[in-house]
Amino acid sequence: MPNNDPVLLDGVLDEIKVTAPSGLNDAQVFDLFATEQVLKDYDLSIDELTAGLTDGSGDGGIDGFYTFADEILVDEDFEKSRLPSRYSLDLYILQGKRTSSFTETAFDKWTVSLPVVLNLSEPLEPTIYAPELIQRVEIFRDLLKQTSRKFPKITIHLIYSTKASTANIDTRVLNRVPTIKSLVSDVVGAESEAEVVFQGARELLMSARREPTTTLELSFSTQMSKSGQNSYAGLVPIHEYASFISDDNGKIKKYVFESNVRDFAGNTLVNKAIRDTLSSTSNPDSPDFWWLNNGITILANEVTITAGKFVIKDPQIVNGLQTSFSIHDHFASAPAGTTDDRLVLIKVIVTQDEDIRNSVIVATNSQTNLPPTAIRAADEMQRDIEQYFLSNDAFYERRNNFYKNLNKPADEIYSVAYLAQSILAIGFSEPDQARARPSTLVRKDDDYKRIFSSIIPMEAYLWVARLQRGVDQHIKTLDVEKSFMVNMRFHLSMIVGVRLTGDIVHHPTQLSELFTSAPDLQALLPELAAELQRHLATFLTDNPGVTVDRAVKSADFVNYLKAVGAGIPVQEQ
Repeated sequence: MPNNDPVLLDGVLDEIKVTAPSGLNDAQVFDLFATEQVLKDYDLSIDELTAGLTDGSGDGGIDGFYTFADEILVDEDFEKSRLPSRYSLDLYILQGKRTSSFTETAFDKWTVSLPVVLNLSEPLEPTIYAPELIQRVEIFRDLLKQTSRKFPKITIHLIYSTKASTANIDTRVLNRVPTIKSLVSDVVGAESEAEVVFQGARELLMSARREPTTTLELSFSTQMSKSGQNSYAGLVPIHEYASFISDDNGKIKKYVFESNVRDFAGNTLVNKAIRDTLSSTSNPDSPDFWWLNNGITILANEVTITAGKFVIKDPQIVNGLQTSFSIHDHFASAPAGTTDDRLVLIKVIVTQDEDIRNSVIVATNSQTNLPPTAIRAADEMQRDIEQYFLSNDAFYERRNNFYKNLNKPADEIYSVAYLAQSILAIGFSEPDQARARPSTLVRKDDDYKRIFSSIIPMEAYLWVARLQRGVDQHIKTLDVEKSFMVNMRFHLSMIVGVRLTGDIVHHPTQLSELFTSAPDLQALLPELAAELQRHLATFLTDNPGVTVDRAVKSADFVNYLKAVGAGIPVQEQ
């Protein structure tokens, strides 16, 4: 029977290629699309998705490698101490082929590479494996080594994606599944589980069509509303709230927390107390849950009440993240269908006014130990940067994936983390910090104020962001090793800034004369990349035992580059 799914999928891929990061070939576009569908419920940004792609020579049959701890993407500077005991560790290993069949070749490659990649004591030989893969594997290994005493629940997800139909997979391919699952479990350990998922054209299309539900229902036991005000309060059974924030697969709906300014704090005393309260045996004489808890605050665009339910359009949970995750974890580990008549207080505020929404976010978090500058999405500076980018046909995502979901061109979408890295590397000549701290650069109050400062011209933010994006795109065309692309992109952008200004850049204000022009990176980068390679080789020779990874994350190497005047044009005599 004819199957239109591959043809329809090709049409989707052609459309995606228009807004995908530039420089991707058809196979890479397919990998990016397939990966996005697999990890859709994690709501990753384009930068996060592309960072985990490892396709190319030396990939060991692994086109994507992503580590999640308690459903949070793990990067090099992930704060492991915040994880609770028995946390969930999910590793996704993906292989994608834009072909019309599933073959045994994928399993042949996995059979060779996975016993090495997943073995904590097996070194990854750079002559065999690509640096992109080694970097992602080391993130997984470091997490597992450093948190082994927390006894994580490990699940290895092996995903094989093609344009074929999963209804017609060859028996010889299916017969390889038990063997590869057993191999993975044997290497990782008895406490681990492995699954193999085949993703064909139909599954990819169905996933692409699936959008997060923007109107959700929440049953309550008691509700009240203030006359003339778009505000409601209700006491909700905690099992109903757990269902409200969980998807059909039992995972937490991260998109309803996009406006929340806090991260889940893990195994803190407060969260341990919440979990202890939830897991305690119900006693009629004990205080109800809501007596001991501040409750949940939800912002919404519209609310109606019908048949004992709040029907909430575009809900955003802006306060109560710790309570929410604790409730979700409590029911995730409970038998299916578990109910609990204890109640949690829910406040629902209806407004589309951005200023009011931001005021609510700030006010409902003000009584915690949260630094004021952690409320980044609501910060006026962040809103000003977003508006300035928009006026110059660029898109600043102070709210995670806002412009990605509007299908704006990926080349002109810049996240908060990406902008912070660009400013540090180019405007402050600190590429070591940009390389070593991708996700925690603006966690501390002082760091945030320095990077997002009113004394930095607004033009500087867009200029450095576009310069870094240009370096990231052009570096792929240079005659350099892959390890250089992975490790030196921020150092290269630093010395581009040095070359353009003629001096070491200590503050973004030094770049002001450059804001009206775009540098010719095609002409600049080959020479500067060659210079940077020479300096790195000399530094490593002078510092035996220092690895490339350690060098690029150290201030010592940056100080060396400054001392030798890397990037400064030679004055003619």
